[in-house]
Amino acid sequence: MTYRIGIVGAGYAGVTAALRIARKLGDLCEVSVIAPNEQLIERIRLHEAMTRNASIGHSLNELFRSRPIKHVKALATRVDAQTCSVLCDEGKAHSFDRIVIASGSSIGSSTIPGAAEHAHVLETSSTAALHSRMVDLCTRNDEHVVIIGGGLTGVEAATEIAEVFPALRVSIVTNGAVGERLNEPTYRYLKRSLERLGVAIREGERVLQITEGIVLTDKGSLPSTLTLITTGFRPSNLARASGLAINNVGQALVDSMLRAVGHSNIYVAGDLAALTKTIGSPIVSGCKTAMPMAAQVADNVVASLQGRPERPFDWRDSIF
Repeated sequence: MTYRIGIVGAGYAGVTAALRIARKLGDLCEVSVIAPNEQLIERIRLHEAMTRNASIGHSLNELFRSRPIKHVKALATRVDAQTCSVLCDEGKAHSFDRIVIASGSSIGSSTIPGAAEHAHVLETSSTAALHSRMVDLCTRNDEHVVIIGGGLTGVEAATEIAEVFPALRVSIVTNGAVGERLNEPTYRYLKRSLERLGVAIREGERVLQITEGIVLTDKGSLPSTLTLITTGFRPSNLARASGLAINNVGQALVDSMLRAVGHSNIYVAGDLAALTKTIGSPIVSGCKTAMPMAAQVADNVVASLQGRPERPFDWRDSIF
């Protein structure tokens, strides 16, 4: 018997799940990875693409070579849990024995007044233009870059810009603390590293408005030649479009086995998954949790197909 497994998404979670299922089942499976892109993009390295113009993509065909995995170049528009099929923009419905949804997230659009007109987000489509802009800014004097958001994406962007372009003055503005939920020793080390690179840290400060050349906060204003917003993830719309149970931001609700609530043949891994019961540490969006979730999903998919018990996702993070 050949098992047909569909993976929606070719990011960290999708590729991890596909490779692990293929390794465990070998010739007993046919794995289809449905994604419009032809590369796995290392989103955790977007700041390197922005500052160093680094190549951060890996060919899916090369990753899947000599394995029972095929890439279906299409955009999944809906998952039909009742028929265990994936409907795509090319007009086809692909049927499977099990489906793994790993369609991820993107940087959410900001509600800050003026953000759409005067700020940028760090996405695959924006890195080349941001790189060119910063190279140009370095030819001038006293240019300011403001990073809005003190999470790990904001910290990585700020430190990378400060290191690669030391002529630029870099500031982080966050309404909380830099390095969300880090333990105290890690937080202190992070602040020392930022200060060593000359990054100005503005914690507990809420951005009210962004205009041309100015970021206005509840504690004053600061000049900004280039403003970069790194706050918040917007989950893929696929769970909502598929009629799955979702939370208030559109993530699919999953049980401890990472199955979509109410559907034993549909699994969700990565940024789109919201556990109804967390075992261990909090689940924070990013590849750090997406890849372990995908590995657990792969093991549970294989176990379910072979009639063995599935295991709950037990995540422990030492830095929280």
